[in-house]
Amino acid sequence: MKLAPLSSRIYRMFTVCPWKAHAHMNLGLAPHSGPAADPDFEVRHVLAEALRGRLTLQEARQRAGSPEVADLVSQAMSDDPIPPDAEQLVEQYVAVDECGRLVTTDPDSISEKVVAHGFLDRIVLHQGREMAVTAWTTGRDRHDDVFERHLCGGLSARALYPDIRIVRFIKHNIRTGRRSAWVYRFNDRGTSVSIQGPRGRPSVLHDEDGPLVAHLRALVRRIQATESRPVPGDHCTDWNGSRCRFLAAECPLGPAVSSVLDEYVRPVSKDSSTETLRRIASDPDFHILPEQASWAWNGVLQLEHFVGQIKKRLKAWAGENGPIHVRDDRYGWAAKTENVVDTVGALQFMLDADVPLETICQAINISKSSIERLPKEYHHIKQALLGTAVTPKEGKPRFGLMEQ
Repeated sequence: MKLAPLSSRIYRMFTVCPWKAHAHMNLGLAPHSGPAADPDFEVRHVLAEALRGRLTLQEARQRAGSPEVADLVSQAMSDDPIPPDAEQLVEQYVAVDECGRLVTTDPDSISEKVVAHGFLDRIVLHQGREMAVTAWTTGRDRHDDVFERHLCGGLSARALYPDIRIVRFIKHNIRTGRRSAWVYRFNDRGTSVSIQGPRGRPSVLHDEDGPLVAHLRALVRRIQATESRPVPGDHCTDWNGSRCRFLAAECPLGPAVSSVLDEYVRPVSKDSSTETLRRIASDPDFHILPEQASWAWNGVLQLEHFVGQIKKRLKAWAGENGPIHVRDDRYGWAAKTENVVDTVGALQFMLDADVPLETICQAINISKSSIERLPKEYHHIKQALLGTAVTPKEGKPRFGLMEQ
């Protein structure tokens, strides 16, 4: 099978169901770009226009197709201002060949040389020495996409600016404000790259043709060796029972789709999904099947999102209209008294009083994050502390999104 040019979206689709990727790329059964192909398209585009300076914040909010999109654009612009000494590009299209070389920056240009392509949502150049590439997301895609990071954080960025040695790839969740960053440090010949993720120690990749180029070629060979067959599974339905758009007609599984899917998932209606959630919450004896756990947790994530949006709107309403009354209780905005400690003075007082360091450490909080926030002039001290004073320790199990 051939999927060219390859994008991170199509590659994610391929890893789940090769036939679906084939249907999108080669059979013309689905759009390649725009709102129908990318649910975040509107947010990305309006945000890009605002960052270009073509729209004011008020105009961007008016251009947005819904209050939700308007709020997301406002949030992103307030969360991510451009540094004063930097220059930026937004919605930059980049297409590369099999050697990672730039082919074109024109999305309307067609070339058989293009092996991979995509849009870089935002590029910020810091004094020509370091580049930050931001990928915006609204939280629909919760998984770390290695191919997206390598394509955007390495191949595309280096194709545009070959002399850049440090590329910081940032996944920015506009909805929550959370950023996850991976730093790519290339050697002078481009044959080695050190990748420092949000957690853990850097990993170093080597290849004479370039490690990220080698990664791209390996993916292309894997795709070429894969048949365009549908792979049924729980991805064929979402948590409330809605099915893949191709299952009704084009999918080769055809009329047998129901019997095939029954081996993997239990199709349900929205009513029965709600009933499943109700029973999980109220019936301790209810036996939860694996697919029901998957639907239910996906539902919880969606409900948390909607609850967050409702809270945000109601808090804003209370700021304009006064407290919200719920029976005998009132919920609203009120200033709270906070205790501000003169940390420098307190620390100096304890040192002057010859308080043992072990005791002082009980009163202050030094963490890995606080060490990383040391000013640049103490860079060597910061690196020494991170290498000697910070020791990984296995903590208590916590439930959450697991690393792949």
